[in-house]
Amino acid sequence: MTKYRFGLAAVSVGVILITFITVRIATSQHTNKPGQKITGMKQEEEATPIQLGVMTEKQKKRSKLFKGTRYERGYKVADLVAKKGDVQLWGPLSEVPLYDLPLNESLLKLGCNTDLVVIGSTKSKASHIIAAGTFLFTDYEITVEEVLKNSGSAPVRQGQDITVPRSGGVVTLNGHNVTALDEEQSPLKKGGRYLLFLKYEPLAETYRPFGHALFDDTFLIHDNEITQISRKPLPLGWKKSTEVNAFLKEVGNALTQPCQPGGFLR
Repeated sequence: MTKYRFGLAAVSVGVILITFITVRIATSQHTNKPGQKITGMKQEEEATPIQLGVMTEKQKKRSKLFKGTRYERGYKVADLVAKKGDVQLWGPLSEVPLYDLPLNESLLKLGCNTDLVVIGSTKSKASHIIAAGTFLFTDYEITVEEVLKNSGSAPVRQGQDITVPRSGGVVTLNGHNVTALDEEQSPLKKGGRYLLFLKYEPLAETYRPFGHALFDDTFLIHDNEITQISRKPLPLGWKKSTEVNAFLKEVGNALTQPCQPGGFLR
């Protein structure tokens, strides 16, 4: 198997160095209509009209999944909107080292560290503010088409809808648009078909992305290609594509392998 080489930081192989870039904030004074599509970021997104503090109990639980993470900063989204109008936020990027790992080993680590592996289509999505009030997240309703690995604690079935929260999103708050982009968890396209490696969060009763600095967990399937969507070096590289059937065969092989102690990430 050909090894994939990536250079994101000039540090030694095997040492993971995580540094955070300060969140950048872009603002404007324009007032926008609730629900309009925003085109100033990487792709067109439809804004979710929200009211501050108004969420369902399940949404509140999912908003707490980002507690204690790098998305918590010393500002509040609502305060920025009150002062600046429209706001655009970019999540901090992790810096990772030069890394060299064969595709089959990358997929083995992904499979051993996640609870559920599915192919599914994005049915709908809605964005909200995280519990800390400093960034956005988006709930994606995913219709499961195929289960490649099932969870023992919260199994899913073909045809079932599951909610997957990811960082980033677009909301309309008090007549202004707030757009948050995290290239480590790029947004999913409505109607898009994806391969997802997910972990179960029992307190929120939901699945979420694996979310490791080295390994992407979400891949867009389009025609005969599968593409890694987020800025991670493994397993393919950001926006790198390959033939879908060959990749899914590699995934299937990896999921049948036993998980050795060294196959788990800390």
